[in-house]
Amino acid sequence: AYAHFAQDTTEYTLKRTYTPKTTDHYRVKLALTVNSPQFSGDLDAEMRFKEVAGEVKEGEFKVNTEFVSGVAKLMGGEFPLPEDQLPPTAVRTIKEGAVTKREFINPNKKDEGIAGLLNIADAIMPTKAVKAGDKWDVEFTDPSNKDAKFKIGEASLTGKEKLKDYDTVKIHWKVTIAGKKDGKENKMEFEGDTNIDIKSGRAIQTKVKAQANVQEGLKIRSLQIDMLTAKEVEELDKK
Repeated sequence: AYAHFAQDTTEYTLKRTYTPKTTDHYRVKLALTVNSPQFSGDLDAEMRFKEVAGEVKEGEFKVNTEFVSGVAKLMGGEFPLPEDQLPPTAVRTIKEGAVTKREFINPNKKDEGIAGLLNIADAIMPTKAVKAGDKWDVEFTDPSNKDAKFKIGEASLTGKEKLKDYDTVKIHWKVTIAGKKDGKENKMEFEGDTNIDIKSGRAIQTKVKAQANVQEGLKIRSLQIDMLTAKEVEELDKK
């Protein structure tokens, strides 16, 4: 006898809800292969960042993505990443539940590629109700210029999945991100899966597939971003 699995035909309306005066904690695990004059070989890094939503002022509030620490693991040792090696702070302005402005606090002209990738969950959200198997365009919208909208890739809904204590849906996506390094524009293609909490629209986990040419001499072997539970934060803080 064949077991019959009912296809999930539920329609999901996903919307990110932002709540002022809240903080969410995340961890990024990054496995790289580096080929540079200073170092050649595999390098693993782990970074932590938090998403801090401020107080409402004049009907709006800011959400800052701030990197708090990082450690590089290579040749059997662990080395703390200095502040200037951590990605810059990304700032979103929220008004009436929507992002009205995006900017970076980046006085030292640090590479914004990874920081931009962290906001992938915003970009891949469908604008209408979707069910498993549905596909849609991933569009980048400049909040300060509503007419500046362009397609950067495609996404599809894989299905529902329980992750940690969250009911999530998994979205598969493929995008091209344009970044600037030393004044030059470079385009990077990324593909991965993101689990979105159905209730709040927050990204609980993102796994990015291997990526060959992030920049000269740098390959991503794997990249995973996890939202941390209060217990996980407590355990990591003890280390």
